[in-house]
Amino acid sequence: MVKSLGLPADPAAVVPLEFEQMRSLDSVLDRIFVLHAVSAVAHGFSAQRSEAWIQQERLGGHLTPDEASVLEGANTDFEPYREQVEALWALFWLAGLTLELDPVEGCPDTFVQLLPDIRLEPMPTTLAWRSRARLRTRAEVQRAGYAAACLVWAFDQAKASGRPTPQLQSGLWVRHRFNALAWASGSQDWAQPVAVHRKWWK
Repeated sequence: MVKSLGLPADPAAVVPLEFEQMRSLDSVLDRIFVLHAVSAVAHGFSAQRSEAWIQQERLGGHLTPDEASVLEGANTDFEPYREQVEALWALFWLAGLTLELDPVEGCPDTFVQLLPDIRLEPMPTTLAWRSRARLRTRAEVQRAGYAAACLVWAFDQAKASGRPTPQLQSGLWVRHRFNALAWASGSQDWAQPVAVHRKWWK
């Protein structure tokens, strides 16, 4: 897969994620809905309305400080949160709410249609999504985590060596997806996102 993108590959150099302490399904779902609200603001939706939905669903305690600052209007650097939709897509797959997570394809343009439509009145609850969700097996998640780890390593190597690749845009979602799966593995807290596009081209 990595070689097909014109990227360097060295399986021995990649440290796979361990999923012995996977996050619970409820934790994954709470993170999905928080990311949805924050991503909506980053794409131009009302911060006030997004925050109202978060409070309606009693998710305020699951916001990180930087996410709270986006909903409060104190942080208007939205690029990292727009890109983070790829982390949201990875978690959506992890919760069994979509069938496939292609490691070399971005999330579909129709992804937003699969999420609660918080433009509606009254605003929807998350109950329907919670009732459908089923956490992926550890084996499935390990495979996805390993693919993400391989791609992160490969893009980092390509960038360090100045090596051009025909699929450079793939690097824009690889890091966000890897971070989401690393969080799901229980190995790290949810970190404030970095705009991968700016970081890559810096």
